[in-house]
Amino acid sequence: MQWPAHGATVRIAAKHADRIRKGFQKAFNADDIVERWFHSHIGSESTTTQQARDWARTSITPDKKYLLDALKPLYADGWVLGTVSGQYMLRGIE
Repeated sequence: MQWPAHGATVRIAAKHADRIRKGFQKAFNADDIVERWFHSHIGSESTTTQQARDWARTSITPDKKYLLDALKPLYADGWVLGTVSGQYMLRGIE
């Protein structure tokens, strides 16, 4: 039996893509992050990928309000889609 919601999954992703992208842009101020990176690494000639990850984990704090506002409608659509698709699949098993 084929998963009935594949097309709907793609449509939901497309529907919410712009909202999520804007949420991430508002949650993270890229210019501020770059400025803080350069100020914290003055005089450093090389940085490993792991050092950059460690710095990011401790130094970058997103404004979660924008992410939550962007993701709530997606979660709601996903819940409805999962419920309806699950019911459809269960009817097919009976």
